[in-house]
Amino acid sequence: MRSNIPLQLISSLLCVLFALAFLNPFHYLMTDHAHMIILGLLAAAFGTLAILILLERGDDERELSHRALAGRAGFLTGSSVLLLAVIWQAFHGPVDPWLIIALCGMVTAKAFARWYSRLYQ
Repeated sequence: MRSNIPLQLISSLLCVLFALAFLNPFHYLMTDHAHMIILGLLAAAFGTLAILILLERGDDERELSHRALAGRAGFLTGSSVLLLAVIWQAFHGPVDPWLIIALCGMVTAKAFARWYSRLYQ
């Protein structure tokens, strides 16, 4: 089976670059049209990454172990960043509900995936 790791890395890099551009870090005045283009590119890059991750298959135990380790690292990083954002916003005003929804979604998806994998093991 052909490895799609280079494509995953490229689409991951594009996701990060488009997300940073959408945040407008250098405070360039962007029009609504430019924001919509960047948002569309971000959605396309994320969609490509999601498809590549869903198509990924491990051939042996070592590859499956590497996939599991990458999944754990991604989950822990994402949930830690969201938790830090919730704590930060709690000290500086009202907490954005989307942070709570995203954190709950990650935790629920992880629990459901564990339950589903145990059910059909």
